[in-house]
Amino acid sequence: MAGNIFQTAGEVLFWIGFALWYRFFGKGKVLPPLTPLPDPIPEDAPLSEEAKPFRFQRSPDNPNALIRRLWGAELFYWVFAKWTNNGADTVCVMHFLAPGVDVRKYARSAWLRTRYEAPLLGGKIVKGALPKLAKHLPYWYYDIPRNYADASQWADATFQFVEQQEGKDDLQVIDELRLDLLSTKVSDDYPAVCYVYVGKERNTFIYHFGHFVSDGASAMSVTNLFWQALADSADADLNEQVRTLPWGSEAENLPPTVCDAMGLGPTVKDTQIMLQLIAPIVEGHLPSLTLLPQRTERTGRDGTCTIMQLRMDQTESKQIYAAMKARGFALSHAFDAARHAAVYFIRAKEAEETGKPLKPTHMVNFLSPIDCRRFFRGKHKGKPYVTVGTAAFNTEVPIKDLGREPGQSDEDWQQAVFTKCLAILSPQYLAVANDWRLIKGVAGGATLLGCEKPAEPQGKVDVSDAYTSIGLLESKLKLDYVGKSGEKVLTFLDFTHSPRQTGNQMCLHSWNVRGETILSANYNDCYDAEYTKRFLETMAGVLREAVRRGSATTAAREMATPADVSAANAEAAKKVELDSETKQKIEEAAPAAIAEAAAL
Repeated sequence: MAGNIFQTAGEVLFWIGFALWYRFFGKGKVLPPLTPLPDPIPEDAPLSEEAKPFRFQRSPDNPNALIRRLWGAELFYWVFAKWTNNGADTVCVMHFLAPGVDVRKYARSAWLRTRYEAPLLGGKIVKGALPKLAKHLPYWYYDIPRNYADASQWADATFQFVEQQEGKDDLQVIDELRLDLLSTKVSDDYPAVCYVYVGKERNTFIYHFGHFVSDGASAMSVTNLFWQALADSADADLNEQVRTLPWGSEAENLPPTVCDAMGLGPTVKDTQIMLQLIAPIVEGHLPSLTLLPQRTERTGRDGTCTIMQLRMDQTESKQIYAAMKARGFALSHAFDAARHAAVYFIRAKEAEETGKPLKPTHMVNFLSPIDCRRFFRGKHKGKPYVTVGTAAFNTEVPIKDLGREPGQSDEDWQQAVFTKCLAILSPQYLAVANDWRLIKGVAGGATLLGCEKPAEPQGKVDVSDAYTSIGLLESKLKLDYVGKSGEKVLTFLDFTHSPRQTGNQMCLHSWNVRGETILSANYNDCYDAEYTKRFLETMAGVLREAVRRGSATTAAREMATPADVSAANAEAAKKVELDSETKQKIEEAAPAAIAEAAAL
């Protein structure tokens, strides 16, 4: 009996000892808490009290989560996404060759490595995350992955590898994947998702992101990170590298907002400016002359659209570039002026045919014309940023002075409209490109972060470096990627950009890549293909005729002189000054407007 007792007691002691060993030395070890991060994470420049809510801070209910309030353009895009039922998002399709890389084996790990380098890909948007602040205001919420398993769960929800399909060529499969991603709404929980397809003739990286996550330059940063991770896998086991990454530590290097990287800090005033812009959009009162749809009823899947492109070869493109450059205009000025001219000319011809004159309004464009990365402070140079940033503004072209003069031919009329659009647009772009004080948030025809003493940009501001659409970005991409050994193992081929179309709208883009000009229209089935083709051919015709005539006249050139730029700057500055009455109106109206948009 006693032996049985001692035997039983020995077993109990053995299991207690084993449990203690397993607890402290075995796989059952409880991980220590993460090293506390300063709250908020410090930057080189001190922040004012009003700017602190915009920096990452520890969540009051989760010590492994960091949160910060959306600001400025982020707030704009988030509200706009809600207003369009998450329709304000984009799919980027990038084709590449990878002769030295096993894409099937390493694509998923490349996506995870990208998330490690650009952590906010794993972020989400929540509301009411901070106590004592308006519960309807949105916040970034970044839950730190403690290990590879935690990060892998995110990849399971955001990454899909697609194999070849019998009986379908590459382009057919890619288009189906693009449409599938377009019909799959990005969410506040997963604002960035991707497909990777290895085809018979090309590989394709299809990246779907919400505008409230990133702007065009950010998307290119993410793409560069993904491809470089793949290229590095030619010399090392990327899967093993990703497993052993110090997950959790990347939270110490959360990408800054663009304004932070430029030495500026977001402020409450910037958000007030944004709310001023958001309110009329939420109410649907943004005036703009656009191409009218042929039908109001949709027949296809919601959110899908078709891409139509017209390419101009390198010879024509060089002629356009040379003609504009010689007269002091960037290529982007010519593209946007030609787009406006084509839209106006088509609508004006329709008005002539129907006898119904156009209502006096403007052609409005919301754009990011500056590669703000050139202003980044030293430690941020060459580093990715994943949040939408600054240097965005509206251009406005009034149509009241664009009508046909007596006796003007169609071609003369088109060129007159093009020249006038150049004269009106270029000083708006140049005002932003040349004046550091205006590269700040979004407000009317200028920009504002609300900083009293903004840092000066490093280096010379090159006006010709300005761009007006996401399309120009790929001309800045590295076309070849090398592994750690220095050998080229991955080559960039081509790029398309496809926004969701949840309403009766057509998105128009134009860019230059590898010397070729690409005019692109993304349209849903409310538009006829022939109508879209007419627009692209009209725009191309405007550019060709402009080169033939040397269309940028002396009058247009004079609009871009330093004196006119200064005048445009002064006028733009007036638009962003808020008097006390306006501030009060914004504070009273903004919560209801945002709450209403979020409820849609």
